[in-house]
Amino acid sequence: GFNQEIDLIFRRKFGRLLADKIKAESSGNFKTVAINSIQLPELTDAIYLHQSMAGLGTNKKVLSEIMATRDGREIEKIKLEYVSTYRSGLESMIKGDTSGKYLELLLTLLNASRGKEETPATQVFSDVSKLYETQTEACFTHVLGSSSHSHRMAIKDTYFTKYKVSLLDTVNSKFTGDYRDLLIILVTDRAEYFADRCYKATKGISTDDTKLIRIITSRFDVDLEDIKKVFFTKYKKTLYE
Repeated sequence: GFNQEIDLIFRRKFGRLLADKIKAESSGNFKTVAINSIQLPELTDAIYLHQSMAGLGTNKKVLSEIMATRDGREIEKIKLEYVSTYRSGLESMIKGDTSGKYLELLLTLLNASRGKEETPATQVFSDVSKLYETQTEACFTHVLGSSSHSHRMAIKDTYFTKYKVSLLDTVNSKFTGDYRDLLIILVTDRAEYFADRCYKATKGISTDDTKLIRIITSRFDVDLEDIKKVFFTKYKKTLYE
């Protein structure tokens, strides 16, 4: 993006990273926004993923959000940045911090191709039938964890058209806990998911700046315009009001 180009020009002219200058001379939310804006998005994601699992406890909301909303190509880049930054694999970190069916779904998301190649349209009907007829964790993990966002949205629409029940309702009625929460992100339109998260971050007495900054800076060059449109349609105000 444009901001990464500024960083490159700065590096060529002054022989140091612009991010390092920002870290040294700023603080608080401005510092976070500025750094997130100029460093590669895969590095920002790798840092957020590490922070979500480092130390006591796991921030599963952040872990699930990033793993479910990035496609296969983005995940591959994040894995490389993670190893480069932390000298250990993202997979081993996830294995050490999560377990059970939630872990299995995270590993599927981590290692599946997810959008690296086109999925034939006929696959949608096959996947819809599998999900409706089987309704097991193994089936939902394989089908939804291995699919690109566009393929999952086609599955969601076809599922409702064919069976007159929403895939979201099926997920809510059949599954529980962190596993269910991760599946919910996977069967929700991405722009709508982020619009809802932004709304929740701004609702209440004080704004959740950390969440808002993470979402807006990570989606800036991706689908922020779509998120803003969904936000306005759903909540009848602009994202920046």
